[in-house]
Amino acid sequence: MTYRMLARALIVAALLGVLCLGFGAASPRVLGASVGSIQGDVNCSGAADTLDSLQILVGVASAQSSAAGCVDDAGDVDCDGDSDSADAIRILRFAASLEVEQADNCVTIGAYLVAPPTSEELIAAALEAGDISYEDSLRARAFALFDDPQLDPAFHSPIIDYHAGRLLAAEMETNRAQLSQALLDDMEPILARPNDPISIFYDLPAQSSAIVTAPAVPWRSLPAAGGLARVWMHATSDTPLVPYANAVSKVWPLLQGLIGSPNPDSATPPTVVNPDTAIDLYFLPFDEIDPRNAYCTSHPNDTDCIVGTSNGVTLPAGAFTGKKSSGYVMIKTTITGDELLRVSAHELSHVVQNKYDYKESNWLADSTADWASFRVLQGIPATKPTLYKRARVIFDNPGKPLSRDEGQSRYAAWLYFFSLSIEKGDTVFTKVWEKAAASGEDSERAADAAFKFDDYFDDFTVRNWNQDPVPDRYKTKDSTFPNHH
Repeated sequence: MTYRMLARALIVAALLGVLCLGFGAASPRVLGASVGSIQGDVNCSGAADTLDSLQILVGVASAQSSAAGCVDDAGDVDCDGDSDSADAIRILRFAASLEVEQADNCVTIGAYLVAPPTSEELIAAALEAGDISYEDSLRARAFALFDDPQLDPAFHSPIIDYHAGRLLAAEMETNRAQLSQALLDDMEPILARPNDPISIFYDLPAQSSAIVTAPAVPWRSLPAAGGLARVWMHATSDTPLVPYANAVSKVWPLLQGLIGSPNPDSATPPTVVNPDTAIDLYFLPFDEIDPRNAYCTSHPNDTDCIVGTSNGVTLPAGAFTGKKSSGYVMIKTTITGDELLRVSAHELSHVVQNKYDYKESNWLADSTADWASFRVLQGIPATKPTLYKRARVIFDNPGKPLSRDEGQSRYAAWLYFFSLSIEKGDTVFTKVWEKAAASGEDSERAADAAFKFDDYFDDFTVRNWNQDPVPDRYKTKDSTFPNHH
């Protein structure tokens, strides 16, 4: 038996609990969890509380398995393979609103083990099936956003996707000319600014002559990447914008050569913050409101309209054609240096993805965007790719699915696409996203359709050893890649 055959036998035996990785199977701990089940809810009551902690302790004391139908799924809150007193203590601390140490890559207590579909997902499925019209889907999405009693019960979900409001407003604004006046009239109270008397949020505040508001610093912009992109920020001169324009100009041609160009943005009619078809990148503080979205400018207190803790956010924009669009980017002004290059490349990769399907899964979007940003940084002299640490999630969790979306796991999956590109070249991004352009959310199925996991996953597991005498290591392709056992 050759070393390669032996390596495959040993490593695949240890790691091939992850062969289901390629097909989105859940980890064994939550394999039987039902939709809507909650981490820590061992008695199936719908919440994690002190009674759940007691249920586990009773089972431990009697040395018998609990009869509760949820204990096997939700009782192992520290993910060590069983439900015991340590789990009970964690649930008890959670119920008492005390700090709970979060186990790595483990679902947070009180969070869904298997989240139910959002109203947006249910409505999209009904639209695709032809059960409702496009305009009816827009009405239903608005009703769902505000938990309106007019929403069809079939579309009700315990999860309200407030982020969907931004997409709804942008989509309606883009398609306004094709929508009926009756629909626009129905939606106007929802989309109007809160200080407009027709708004459902209208509540005229008491005015005080003692309050003086300082004038806002205007948006300024500079072209980048030969005019194909434009960077923006609140500034009184062009000077602070120069580093951002330079970063985008460095990243753009490398990204274009790697994964192609995005669809041009739309500026019909042009606005102050979107005057042309260039791809716009807005650099702003973490608490800045999205400048491009009608919903956000009408709801300035909606925390889902800000960049928040994310380094960057990309949203679809432009003329929507089915699932295809362009996009715009928001990046925090605290990002500098090599990290600015990486985040810019990652977010611009999302804009390119939008020309295939802006409704794809976070797993496919972020894993391939991280792969693209890694390859871009490799092409910029004196930069240091910083994604190796994210890849450790793969090495540290060999029994977890590759396609799971927990913590940093979806970003860590860039390593699979890097392994794939070693064998098939840098066209992997384009070929996978061409498959993702099919109807529905394809996620890891798009990767499998482009490059069968049966053909490439075992080489990935062997390469994860990354040590001599494995003949084709990551370090064969990238001499800076660290060794991992």
